[in-house]
Amino acid sequence: MRLKSTAYEEGQPIPRRFRCDGENISPDFSWYDTPKEAKSFVLILHDPDAPMKDGFTHWLLYNIPPNVRGLNEISRKKACRR
Repeated sequence: MRLKSTAYEEGQPIPRRFRCDGENISPDFSWYDTPKEAKSFVLILHDPDAPMKDGFTHWLLYNIPPNVRGLNEISRKKACRR
């Protein structure tokens, strides 16, 4: 299974627009080469480099139907914790 985003390149810093100190937009993601037997998907956005013990989990989505192959950018109205 492969996961990709058009928002940034693997190994590169996340652009400011997607950060709390920017526009606070969740980036787009798409996935392919998924197992045919999949009943649902889980997507966890975890930042292991965050300055907290064990990093920081920004969000978690679960029970994504197996026919869904991606998520668009999502503008987040909620304020960020700093």
